[in-house]
Amino acid sequence: MATKTRIKERQPLVIPTPKIVEDALALAARYRNVDALRRHAVQRKPLLQGASAVLVLLGLGCGAGVFVFFAGSGGWVALPAMMLSPIVALGALFVLFYVFFSWVEARALAKALGHRTGRASALETWLRRKARIDLLARPAVPWLPAAALVALPLALLVAAAPPGGIVMILVAVATPVVYARLDAA
Repeated sequence: MATKTRIKERQPLVIPTPKIVEDALALAARYRNVDALRRHAVQRKPLLQGASAVLVLLGLGCGAGVFVFFAGSGGWVALPAMMLSPIVALGALFVLFYVFFSWVEARALAKALGHRTGRASALETWLRRKARIDLLARPAVPWLPAAALVALPLALLVAAAPPGGIVMILVAVATPVVYARLDAA
């Protein structure tokens, strides 16, 4: 008796991903495939490498903020804090790099078009006039992940170690401003 064996067609594996992951993959593809954007990044390679080093420091600071806050509060939460801090650090790195490189892409677009991509705020106008720092565009910020993985851990770091936390916040604010100033020079 002959039996028919059915060979099922292989269906591609579909893994549901959050929108931010899809956006980050699309951003990476644009940096890889769009010649003008790739050229823009290559011309600013030392600036981008310096900013990337600062972003790594900020991401590690976010992870440290979670660890220092919870491990310093009591003995039983030290283990969960130790397990959570690397996850927070990796998530913060992801968000920081996504926001920064989407901002660099928006700056490249604004430079290519010869104008900014949105209305300038009062602070941006003041920076452009007084300090010759033109931010050109605002980054695309995923607010919920940014709040959970960057702002909250930095706030915890300020609560646990105020000098270190304040320095990290100042570094986070200064990074795009310094990048924009050095990029204009």
